[in-house]
Amino acid sequence: MGSPLTWVIVKTDTRKEAFVAGQVANLGFDCWVPCQMIATRPHAARKVTAKAMVSIKELPILPKRIFARMEWHETGALRGIRHLQDVERDGEERIVAIPDSQIAAFKAELDRENTAALALAQKASRRQKAKWRSLKDALLELVDSAKRQMEIAA
Repeated sequence: MGSPLTWVIVKTDTRKEAFVAGQVANLGFDCWVPCQMIATRPHAARKVTAKAMVSIKELPILPKRIFARMEWHETGALRGIRHLQDVERDGEERIVAIPDSQIAAFKAELDRENTAALALAQKASRRQKAKWRSLKDALLELVDSAKRQMEIAA
């Protein structure tokens, strides 16, 4: 039996998160791209013809980063993926691992926020934008905290 599955942070090229996530999934690994759902309306010039059609966009919260669930020794299988830069490592070049419980908590929070945003289907208020900034900051803090924990464990 191998080492336990854990979430690792995979760094990608700019705006290639979805592509890399698809390729990682094709290799048989679970993948998560933390995205914010945004309802957009047509520009003023198109409102007459579009009749206020709303489209939904998914924007990654952490640009150039996705999460993949795998064993540490399996990260070498990712090397041939186009637009993949590397796996996030700490100061001592160890792979940064994120516990399942933290990923599950952030997924639940994002799902709740995305559901609320889609229900409103309107331009984000200042309060909503502040919530997105705080979620992004929390995810970045998660990454930094995982790096610190790896350094302390060494």
